[in-house]
Amino acid sequence: MLHAKDKEEVDRFFEYVEILEERKAKAMGLFHSTTEFAYNNVAHSATRRTPFSIVYNKVPNHALDLVKLPKVPSLSVVAGYLTEQMQSIQEDVKKRPEKANAKYKEAADRQRRFKVFEVGDEVMVFMKS
Repeated sequence: MLHAKDKEEVDRFFEYVEILEERKAKAMGLFHSTTEFAYNNVAHSATRRTPFSIVYNKVPNHALDLVKLPKVPSLSVVAGYLTEQMQSIQEDVKKRPEKANAKYKEAADRQRRFKVFEVGDEVMVFMKS
């Protein structure tokens, strides 16, 4: 049986545990958002662009980027330019893996031996059942 003093200590202990759990949850949330931000800011070797910039056509916002700017009346010119830029980025992203794959194929083909067989040559064939 617990005495009143012991019960108070146990209650205080569990209060500390709850506080630590809350801090841990906040820290994990910060850790998750920081790692996600870091991942979205690293350029991929094949595309040479960040995942965020491929999807949204801009770099992720930082704290200073969240300041409200005045609206510009010539929005259609800007929208047209943005559309062209987005299309060129998407074309570039599509071409880069193709270029990388062509390089890999060229390197692999240099190591392959191509044999030319004549009619009547004897060859051994292994067939899987």
